[in-house]
Amino acid sequence: MYFWVEDNYWNARKDSLAELIKKYDIDIIGTQELCKEQLEYLMGKLPGWDYSQYMPLRPKDMGNGKRGFNNAIIYKKEKYQVLDEGTFFIQKDVRFCVWTKFKDKKTGKNFYFFNTHYPVNGDDLKKECSSKIIKEVKNQDENASVFLVGDFNSKNKEPCIAEILNSKIFADSKAISKTPPQGPPYSYREKDYGPNHEMLWRKQDYSITENKHIDYIFVSPNISVKSFICIDDTFNAIPPSDHRPILIEAELD
Repeated sequence: MYFWVEDNYWNARKDSLAELIKKYDIDIIGTQELCKEQLEYLMGKLPGWDYSQYMPLRPKDMGNGKRGFNNAIIYKKEKYQVLDEGTFFIQKDVRFCVWTKFKDKKTGKNFYFFNTHYPVNGDDLKKECSSKIIKEVKNQDENASVFLVGDFNSKNKEPCIAEILNSKIFADSKAISKTPPQGPPYSYREKDYGPNHEMLWRKQDYSITENKHIDYIFVSPNISVKSFICIDDTFNAIPPSDHRPILIEAELD
């Protein structure tokens, strides 16, 4: 699963996020913009899960009194063992990618889980980010089973997405799902902010799809995708995030 957390209106959303994870009984979650306090809260609510790759601050934030954020990977500790992990920058001192090498305790199979967050603007910059990730995957093990998840801040036809797909290392899980994709056609929710910086959700226009699909789960060729869902759940009429979580069911070949 991929899930964008962020800080806005957290107190109103935190219980819904924990409940969503338990409802779908999610094995592994790539998170975005998850602060330390949020991570600690979730770990308190999710006793069956642990986390890998917490990066408290970006180097450019050091000494500035900022809370910082990270791309922590949350996983079921009874099902998976962490074998290795790492972090590398895709944009100097700003954007990074984290990865964890897992072992499935039941099958004994190993796989990698990469989790990233691209810049908002700059086609060339974002394409370079994709190139750096592809290079790192090849450095680890080009033939391994690999998941790549994140907020790519890009339409599905932009150069950085084409760079990933043309590498032949990854396919878009939505495109290769063995069952029809479920849920809304795009992940991003339109929103405004109220006087107390609370999120105000706009009515969604599903006729406009391409420019709002920015979150992806890519998989290597040796991973079969059984299902894909863009989750549109709300709890007490409050969505867990302004990005809809992306969830797949997959199997290592």
